[in-house]
Amino acid sequence: MAIVDSLDMEAADAALLRAMGLGCSCHVKLCRAGHPCIVAVLTEMAGAQETCESVHESRAVGFSSCSSRIGLAQELAKRVMVRLVDSTGQSAPSTPGQ
Repeated sequence: MAIVDSLDMEAADAALLRAMGLGCSCHVKLCRAGHPCIVAVLTEMAGAQETCESVHESRAVGFSSCSSRIGLAQELAKRVMVRLVDSTGQSAPSTPGQ
C-alpha cells in the first residue's frame, strides 16, 4: 500500500487521474506491476484504523473497498509519486510509482 504524494505530469493528465479518484493523499494498492501497471484506489471506512495488518493482504484494515482500479502506462506510472506504507502504518520517503 502507498499514499500518493504528488502527480508529476502535465496538468491535463493529472486532472484525468484525479477525476478517476487517483489524486494526492489517496491510498492505493499495487494490483499488478508491469505494462500496464494496475492500481486500486482504496476507500477509507469512517472511523477505521489507519494501519494495515499486512501489505500482502487483499483487504487492508481501515479500508472498506477498492473504489476503482486504474491501468497506467509505464511512463505515466513513473510520474505518480507515492509514499509506501508498511504494516505498522509508518511511511517511507517518496518514490516514483511503477
